Amino acid sequence: MNVIAFDDDLQTALLALTDADSVALSGTLTPKVRTDKNGLVKPAIDMVAHKLLTAYDARREGDA
Repeated sequence: MNVIAFDDDLQTALLALTDADSVALSGTLTPKVRTDKNGLVKPAIDMVAHKLLTAYDARREGDA
């Protein structure tokens, strides 16, 4: 999956994630196919993200 974001705050939040972070994204999906270097055709998904929710955000909202 390829994700792109145009909102500065969303970009900052995405860049702050680590490999073990769980996230929920909302946005528009575009299914595609790609050809790898061996010539195999594989499915791919491109997303333009509009909103991000992390486990940290959910805990913080629950505490409020």
